[in-house]
Amino acid sequence: MKITVQPYATTLLAEEKTALYNILKRCEEDLFRRNSYLTDLILELKQVAVVNAPVMVRHALMDDNTKLKIVVNFNKKPVPEKLYDAVARELNVIKQEL
Repeated sequence: MKITVQPYATTLLAEEKTALYNILKRCEEDLFRRNSYLTDLILELKQVAVVNAPVMVRHALMDDNTKLKIVVNFNKKPVPEKLYDAVARELNVIKQEL
């Protein structure tokens, strides 16, 4: 499975990007077991001025359920641990839905 971390409108430190990648990598096998059609796991980070909460996360299956895209919106760059926790929580929700 191809895993991509896409930072948009913000810069992540290399260790933050690596930590996010590792969180996704740890869930890769479990996600694939639940949906064997998954070929891509995409994490997109966006800094958005109109977000009310510090961190908002959503996800969607795309391209005939072969790609899973997780989008993290935030109003200012969050503390790395909050970002990691938000992504981990969303992955748990996804696992329950698959």
